[in-house]
Amino acid sequence: MKRRRTTDFLLNEAFKALNVLAEEKASLFSPGIALASAFTVSLLVSFSDNFASCAAALVGGAIFSKIGKGFKAWFGIVAATFVFSSLATFSPYAFTPLTSLSQSTVEQSALTVARAASAASALAGILSCIGLNGFLSGLNQLRAPRQITDSITVFLKYLPIFVRNFTTFIAAREARQLKPGYSTWTLTASAVGELMLRGFQRARLLSLALEARSFSPPVKTGQLPPFSSRDLAPLAYTLSVAVTFLLV
Repeated sequence: MKRRRTTDFLLNEAFKALNVLAEEKASLFSPGIALASAFTVSLLVSFSDNFASCAAALVGGAIFSKIGKGFKAWFGIVAATFVFSSLATFSPYAFTPLTSLSQSTVEQSALTVARAASAASALAGILSCIGLNGFLSGLNQLRAPRQITDSITVFLKYLPIFVRNFTTFIAAREARQLKPGYSTWTLTASAVGELMLRGFQRARLLSLALEARSFSPPVKTGQLPPFSSRDLAPLAYTLSVAVTFLLV
């Protein structure tokens, strides 16, 4: 039951975070500038060799999430990234004595986790200010290929539905299991395949429906709105991370 509660908690928190980010909201910044700032910060911290730039990205993302009133969703995304990146990074050393690990190995492993968490912080913080609609608008303003934009649009639109279906799959499997003590994580892994098949099926049906209706929404690309004083905030955020990346 404890494993079941843990799985349900993680899935429910993921569903709540996606719903918060998917809420209709007016973008606080120019979507193109804000999105370019988030991508730049994520790129810088991904190749950073110091903790200062990661800390700057992490704190900046938290500030933006507070401004966008999405701090809880931001915290859930960053915490999940931290947990899973920690498991992936430190699991190879699970059976290694601590005394045999060098200081450089521990520092590099910790830096890897910090990179992932800070990159997630930057993206989640900016998304809480511009929303998913602003994210798609920003891609259009940055002249992203139409096929990529359409794919991301469908993915983000149906991602909360997939999470809800995933919870239903797990509950159905647990209700039918006969062997006591069967791992919930094993049931979770077995539901992934069915979720992917249903996802492809739903995407195919949606594609056929759109083609039958000759659906072709107007998309304006490469048109940035007039620069606003609010746009100085994401630019200053990018500059601060870039300075710590280059000088520290």
